[in-house]
Amino acid sequence: MSDLSRVRSTRPPTRRGERSEPSHAIGGVAVMHRRQEQADAMAQTRRAVELGNTGGSAALPELLTLTSHPRASVRRAAASALGKLATAADAQPALPRLAELTRDPHPQVRQYAILALGKLADESALPALRDVLNRPTEPDYNLRSALRAIEQVQAAANAKRLASPAACARCGRHTTPAEREMSERQFQRVYCDACFNAVFIERRNFDAKVQNQKTILTQDRTVVQTQGERRIANWLTDHGIACRYDDKFQIIQGYAVRPDFYLPEFDVY
Repeated sequence: MSDLSRVRSTRPPTRRGERSEPSHAIGGVAVMHRRQEQADAMAQTRRAVELGNTGGSAALPELLTLTSHPRASVRRAAASALGKLATAADAQPALPRLAELTRDPHPQVRQYAILALGKLADESALPALRDVLNRPTEPDYNLRSALRAIEQVQAAANAKRLASPAACARCGRHTTPAEREMSERQFQRVYCDACFNAVFIERRNFDAKVQNQKTILTQDRTVVQTQGERRIANWLTDHGIACRYDDKFQIIQGYAVRPDFYLPEFDVY
């Protein structure tokens, strides 16, 4: 049997009245299908851009749908458009979906989701943004975008905190943003101007009182207030440990405290 006869004998029989589909026809259908998908993706991308430019908050539902499109280019455009809606009061529902997009398989989709979260500047986005920083394989441009977005979120939260009404910790009166900023910087507490001045004077008088009570001399010629402090200072001197006694108020874990001894070698109070 010739090779041609052998090939013909292995073909499935064709029924009378039927025509076998040529392979080039099947390939043509696949090409047409791919072209249709590309055209659809381009149309959806243009739609996402249009919604981001002119849609307002009413465009949010459609854009959220587009973020699930199988084409990365459409998801990227939808994420970018959601970022443009950051000023809309009703844009907050987009936050959970944008947080999910920071884990999208396509890095540029992740980038535009990160940028959008930075524009929305909501503290609920911080966990997703910090997760980006913890991925060792994340592209550098996404790491930079995440750092910038975190800065935007934290700046917005701080501005909101300063603008919100806060009561004086001493008298309970509402304070202004300027009073709050100054007192928190100086005392890590919120005081009105009157109470700020009172606390400042009390602290100054306390300093003078401490100085007057220093009457006991230690081995290294440091003057302390009590016999217990003298024993501590002498023990530190005997063991060759440098210390600083009652220097100034220190900020420890967000609080202004005045420790008796500070050990510079160990950075311990």
